[in-house]
Order: sequence, then structure tokens, then C-alpha cells
Amino acid sequence: MLTTTALPLFRLICFYISGILLAIYYPTDLFTTLLLLLTLGILYWMAALYTRTTTWLNPIGLLLIFLVGYSNLLLQTAEQSKAMRWMKVPQQVEGYTVCIEKVYTPLSCKALMIDIKDSSGWHNSRGSIQLYFSKKSGYKPNKGDKLLIHGNPDRILLSNHIQLVNDNSAFYNSFTHRHILKQIDQDFNLLTTEVQNSNWRAMITQWCSERLHKQLQDNQAIALISTLLWGAKETLDSGLQKAYADTGTIHVLAISGLHVGMLYMLLKAIFKYICRYIGFFILPDLCTLLLLWLYSWLCHFAPPILRATIMITMARIGFLIGRGSNRYNGLFVSAFVLLLWDPSLLFNCAFQLSYLATIGILYLQPSLHRLITLEQYFLRKIWTATTLSIAAQVSTLPLILYYFKQFPLYFIIANWLVVPAIFTILMVSLVFLVSSYCPIINTLVGFTLEKLVFTTNTLVYWLAKWPMGTLSCCFIDKRTVCLLYIILLSIWLFFQNKNLIYLIITSLCTTLYSRS
Repeated sequence: MLTTTALPLFRLICFYISGILLAIYYPTDLFTTLLLLLTLGILYWMAALYTRTTTWLNPIGLLLIFLVGYSNLLLQTAEQSKAMRWMKVPQQVEGYTVCIEKVYTPLSCKALMIDIKDSSGWHNSRGSIQLYFSKKSGYKPNKGDKLLIHGNPDRILLSNHIQLVNDNSAFYNSFTHRHILKQIDQDFNLLTTEVQNSNWRAMITQWCSERLHKQLQDNQAIALISTLLWGAKETLDSGLQKAYADTGTIHVLAISGLHVGMLYMLLKAIFKYICRYIGFFILPDLCTLLLLWLYSWLCHFAPPILRATIMITMARIGFLIGRGSNRYNGLFVSAFVLLLWDPSLLFNCAFQLSYLATIGILYLQPSLHRLITLEQYFLRKIWTATTLSIAAQVSTLPLILYYFKQFPLYFIIANWLVVPAIFTILMVSLVFLVSSYCPIINTLVGFTLEKLVFTTNTLVYWLAKWPMGTLSCCFIDKRTVCLLYIILLSIWLFFQNKNLIYLIITSLCTTLYSRS
């Protein structure tokens, strides 16, 4: 079994996360914290010079990591609180600029405030607002558009099912303001669009979107492919999303490590074939990693994407330099890097589900896979896919019940069928884009792609209609989530150490019997 001694980075991330959690529930003065951090850093440096060792796994080093996490969150909270002070104190806003982050319906979107204007002039701001556009305005919001909005937004109450961590936290997870806009050039002005910006990311996604719309006729096929390639869910049918959620395959629609793994397998095979006659053996890995990081950038460095990309990068670098790699250390390094950059990611749903699912796959799946030994290759692959699904679902079960209030009961069968289909669609989509300027090949690939998407969506709708397919009405709170994880961990430890537990229980029974 793995121990913390074998995984030194486990202690690092534990102390860092502990500092973040303490800063959430017991915040203190930022200046005092930074002064204490500076003092402890000097003591650590002096101790390292005295002992001539640079290890951070001593009490002073671990306490320093703890304070880094604590002060990092306090710094971010102070910065966000300063930028969002207009949300806490009612004031008359004459206008503000926003950047559209997410489109929910053709006339509704989530936007991030950039600047606000009051009686004293323009000021930097931060905070999310929900915008509604009238059909008469003739404007449909697009992700990345920047708007100048006139007037004061309306204040609304927070959603009942979404609560803040505490009153001092600056991490708002729901809207506090909304604005209904009726006329363009009167209520609001369009400043720039994502395509008009000199943004390479926008140009790439726009080019891909144009290729899809030019050749494909099925709008749902275009929407699904856009979702799989760069996470654009704006035009994806809500009924289809619900069907994927009810069958336990919604994870294939979210840009995650699954997509990175699929892309890595394809790129590795392609570059290995292309460079097979080149003596520079590290060239395929370098090209593959470069394109993986390009894909991460294209997906706005989403936490699940970064997690998988960092893990793959560390594993390949360790292999190339001849030192090997530990998958757990790669996981902990990626978590530490992401939380160091943005400690509020610890409370992000995608971050939590991604890392817990990965831990379950790395730790639970090998033990589950060893329960049954199969000789046939096809059956062995099915059993591997089954254990992967079970491990990921078990490790994220409490969070799924907490965030989504339901649990799919046919997730194993659905993942057997949908994940290979999605992998095929993703690969064919890349071939379709590459062959854009070869009309005959592109037409054939496009026809095949549309049929694949139609068949997959039909299959998902059919699975979603199965009786008793979803366990719903599962309303649990944070304490219940912690309790469920304690129960799952206890059950797992029991099966891992059942011989030891049996000996302890037998010894206790024998002792009690002898005394009686």
C-alpha cells in the first residue's frame, strides 16, 4: 500500500489545502499573516544554511507551506472584495462594461463585469451578472463579446440551494444582479466581439466553426462536435444534455482529462508513425506535448484539462530522462500548481470532481480489476472499462448527489456504449477539420460524422428512457457529503485490512470471554 513517505508531495498538498480551509473559516489580518510568513521564511532559510539541507519536509517547511496557502487565499479574498465592493454597498451605477462568459439560451447569458461608472467616474470591478436580451433588440449574445451597458442593474436574491462559504468569503457562486436589455444602441452598445479581437484562440475556434457549418447540415451534430472539441455548449440542446446527465455520461460533454487522454493517444500514434525513420527519438513526445498544451490553451486552461496535461507531461519527461514517474506525485503537483495560481479552485465543482475521479481511478481501479482475471482480449477490455466507470463513480458519488441531486443507475451500460462512440466522433472530427481543403474526402468524412453523431444521440435518448434509470431527490448537505466519504473510506480500509481487523476483533472477544 502507498504511504505518505513514498509520496512526499501528498504532505505538501495536504498542508497547503489545510491553510486554504483555515483561511476560509477563520480569516485574520492580512498584514499580520504576511509578516508571520516572512519571518518563518527567514527562519527556514537560516535553518537550511545551518543544516546545509534544502528539504521542505521538516516541521518549519511544512508550516511555511501551510502559511503560503493561508495567506494566498487571504490575498485573493482581499483583492476580490475590493473589486466587488459595489455589490455589497447599494449605489447608483450609470453604466458598466461586461464580457460575456457563458450563453444559456439565445437571449440569456452570464457576463463578467470589467468596469463600472458612477458619479465619480470609471472604476475597476469584478462580479458576475445575468443579462437578458429582448427579441426586438436583434442581438444574440456570443461568448467573448464585450458590451457597454447603460443604467443600473437590478439586485436579486441568491439561489436557495447555493450558499456562500461564509459571510467574509469573496467567492460568489450565484448571481446577485441582473439586467434586462431591450434596445441595442440605446440600452447597450456592442464594443467588440470575440472574432474581432486579435485573439488567436478566437480565430482558431471561429475557423473550426466555419468549417463545420459549411459542410455539415445537422445543427445538433455541429453543437456536439463544438462541445467535444473546445467546450462550446451554448447551442447544445438542453434536452440532449439532460439525457446525457440521466445516463451518467454527462462527463463526455465536459472538457476533461478524458478528452486529453483520447487526444494524447491519437497524437502519439500519429507522430510515432511519422517520425519512425528519424533518429531523434524524443521528437514524437515533444510534438505531442506541444500540441496538448496548445489544446489546453484553446480550452482556456480549464482545471480538468490542466490536470491531465500536467500529469502526462510529467510522466513523459520522467520517462525521457530515465527516472520514471509516479502518477500520484504528478496528480499532486498539478493540484498544487493550480491551487497556487488560484486557491479558489478548491471550491470549484469541476476541480473537485476531476481530482476525486482521478484518485478513484488510480487507487481503486487496479484493485477492482484484479478481482476477475479474463483471458479473452475483448472481455478484458470490457472489464477494464467497467472498473474504470465504477471507480470514478464511487469516488465522486457524494459530490454528484450534492451538486446534481441525482445518480444514474445504468451508468456502467451507458459508458460501455457512449464513451467509445464519443472517442470515434472526436477522432473523425479531427480528420474532418484536417481534410477541410480536400472536397471529396471532406464530404465523405462529414457524412460519416453526421451519422455517428445522430446514432450516438439516439442511443443516449433511448438509454435515458429506461425505467428507473435515475435515483433522484437526493438532497444532501456538506456534512452528509463528509459523512459519506468517511463511510466509503472505512469500507475500503476494511476490505484492504480485513485480516488485521479480524485478528483485532478475535483478540478482543477472546479477552472479554476469558475475563467473564
